[in-house]
Amino acid sequence: MIKDKKEILREVKNAMKVLDDYSGGEEELLCMMTLNLSREKFFIKEKFNQKEYDKIKKVLNERLKNKPLNKIFKKQTFFGIDFFINNNVLAPRVETEILAEMVLKEINKGTKRVLDLCCGSGCIGLTLSIKTLNKVEFVLSDISEKALYVARKNRKLLNQNAVRIVKSDLFSGLKKDKKFDIIVCNPPYIKSKDIETLSKGVKNFDPHIALDGGKSGLEFYEKIAQNVTNFLTEKGKIFLEIGFDEKEDVQNIFNKNGFITKCYKDFSGQDRVVEIKRGSYD
Repeated sequence: MIKDKKEILREVKNAMKVLDDYSGGEEELLCMMTLNLSREKFFIKEKFNQKEYDKIKKVLNERLKNKPLNKIFKKQTFFGIDFFINNNVLAPRVETEILAEMVLKEINKGTKRVLDLCCGSGCIGLTLSIKTLNKVEFVLSDISEKALYVARKNRKLLNQNAVRIVKSDLFSGLKKDKKFDIIVCNPPYIKSKDIETLSKGVKNFDPHIALDGGKSGLEFYEKIAQNVTNFLTEKGKIFLEIGFDEKEDVQNIFNKNGFITKCYKDFSGQDRVVEIKRGSYD
């Protein structure tokens, strides 16, 4: 049986409208990823055979369980690089790219050592390693052994064997005598009570350990502020992703611990990254 592309797209779109995180145009992406077609090849394709249609239906059935496409295909693009992901790591978000971009600019000023704290899939640290052509020493750490498995797999897939990956509960597994010029972190920052209000695709398929920032959502920022001094060089900087409404709280936490801060917005105009250092901003 041969089916018209427009007919199939309409069928997939209508089926996905019941999802709480459906976004317009996702039906095309689902078909392209299922059939491993580029956008150009998909554009000129007008018909689907029965085998192709059956593949699309199978993926659609998974999607209708609220499972995001990136978790179905175990792949997410971050900063133009494809990363392996699964349900044990947070799927990289486009908003986090500004965090990586800001760190990359700072690295180019002569940074020697960088720590990616709470690294998850390793998308931030490995992206930075690739972009700096292995000229900087990178250490990636996470408390989750399952997340570290994903980070190590991505290290191998991306041929970044010089990157160190270690298990650590924040700073507890790191050596105090080897300080970092930059510490970057996208910590859990959702209030515990708000986890249940998230979309089903997030709360059912992203690990809660990567989402839950405690009662206030600020637990990890407080721990970092209280313990980071022993791991940061004198002129070092910290770059943290924050929730859209956490700017003042996070800045206050670090100001109380003797740091100064700046906040930057993401591509949609939301407060997203806090830059932290000792001393003063000129």
